[in-house]
Amino acid sequence: GIANGAAALGLLCLARFLTGPRAGGRARVMRSGYLWLTLFFAILPVLAQGRTGQSVFLAGSMLLLLRRRPGVALLLVIPPIILIVTAFMGEISSFFIRGQQEAQLLGLSGRLILWQWAWSTFLDDPIFGAGFGVGSRAMFAGGTGGFGELISSVHNGFFEVLLSTGLIGDRKSV
Repeated sequence: GIANGAAALGLLCLARFLTGPRAGGRARVMRSGYLWLTLFFAILPVLAQGRTGQSVFLAGSMLLLLRRRPGVALLLVIPPIILIVTAFMGEISSFFIRGQQEAQLLGLSGRLILWQWAWSTFLDDPIFGAGFGVGSRAMFAGGTGGFGELISSVHNGFFEVLLSTGLIGDRKSV
């Protein structure tokens, strides 16, 4: 969660930096503040080891730069990234794999199976769900589906809401 939130805030700050006014003393201070905040929020997904947050920040940054400053992106940003990725591909892949098998990483560490299970559980009661805040817990109450006793979430906010409240809402709130 920290990595994803930081990536979103970093992209917001980067967008403000790229679109903010350039003239005037106050504008320069604001832009430099947004740049420092962007750098701060870019570091947090790395420190939190959030693969999704890192990927979202990198892809979002590329899209923002290509949209707002295509010349800068094509000349000064994309070539160094390609060189860095090429030079450190082994280190980057081992960082993202984190001791898992490659098939596990491509299967999103079992999340695809969890999401299929969550979808079929949602279809059991699509209107009201299991109750506010207990959607995935209700799903796991019948067993963990081979994921172990410590799993408590389907690792997807959209499915958490659908399992908890369904399409309309909790029976108690209707």
